Amino acid sequence: MTGITVDQLWRYPVKSLRGEQLASAVLTQDGVADDRVVHVAGPRGPFTGRTRHGLLSL
Repeated sequence: MTGITVDQLWRYPVKSLRGEQLASAVLTQDGVADDRVVHVAGPRGPFTGRTRHGLLSL
């Protein structure tokens, strides 16, 4: 079995917005801790960059 090398590790607290590079991370059952914990939602559910293009420029 060969090992795995990680060159870079990034977290994206808000989907479709700028990520942040991490030196280390805590992994949980849901993935990287604090990854995508903020959501913008309306009456019909979450907004995304696909439906609200302005989110991509924040």
